[in-house]
This record gives sequence, structure tokens and C-alpha cells, in this order.
Amino acid sequence: MNMLVDRLRLKFHREKREMPIYTLSVDKGGARLKRHEAANAGDPWIDQTMEKFLHVKMAATAVTMEYFAFRLSVAMDRPVVDLTHLHGGYDFNLEYTQDLPLGFPPGGIVNGEEPDTSGPTVFAAVMQQLGLQLKAQRGFADVIVIDRVERPSAD
Repeated sequence: MNMLVDRLRLKFHREKREMPIYTLSVDKGGARLKRHEAANAGDPWIDQTMEKFLHVKMAATAVTMEYFAFRLSVAMDRPVVDLTHLHGGYDFNLEYTQDLPLGFPPGGIVNGEEPDTSGPTVFAAVMQQLGLQLKAQRGFADVIVIDRVERPSAD
């Protein structure tokens, strides 16, 4: 970050803005998560793999719900805000199927075969496998606002 600030004379600030978001909350049936038991939890970690182009597998270790919401945000079309009120780290597995990318041609081929779109969506998987709920709504999310940036100097 310092390099961007120095070379590009980057100036920015953080603020909350109202926008379309997803909220992550505990489903009415209750969360189905295993609390991480190790005395020294270490850093939260999500090992994520993709199979067959669209199938995502996550193996989480010592993950807070805030970090999980952040990781979901990266893969989704809007920020995910944690409203679970669950504290501490959790171990869990999650498997879901992503939607085809926008503009993917009908009948398109990936690695010699049609993409397999079977399997639960992220919304269904979060509910069925974790006892949590992702819900689309408007709300406040943290954003980074760029105030100024310049072309880099030749030095």
C-alpha cells in the first residue's frame, strides 16, 4: 500500500455507504457450525478449490463469521455483511455451484465439455450445510473512496 501512496500520490478514505448488500445471518433452525477447539487458533484459513469450472469447495479452519462474509463478498456481486452475532472461530465445509459468468454463450464448452450447473447455489448451500442465511437487501457496507491518484513519475 505504501508504494501506491508514494508512487501514485494515492489519497483515499474509508466510509460506510448504503448500497445493495447480502446479509449473513443465522437461519431460524440454528447454525450448524463446529467451534474451532484448538487452544492456539492461529490465523483463520479457508482452503478453496474449484472443480468442473463452477463447483466450489471450501474447507474453513478457525474462521470468524466476519472473515467468512468477506470471503463470500469476493465471489459475489455485492458485499456480504455479517449479522450472525456468532463470535470466535469455526471449522466447516461448504460446497456450492456458481452461476455461469455473464456473457457465457449458450452451449459453450469449457475444457471440452459443457459446464455442469447441477448442485446447490451458494444461497441454498449456506442454508442447508451451515444453518445460515444469505439475504439480498439494501444496507450499509464499508467502501474505500479514492480521493486522488496521479500518474507515476518516471523515477
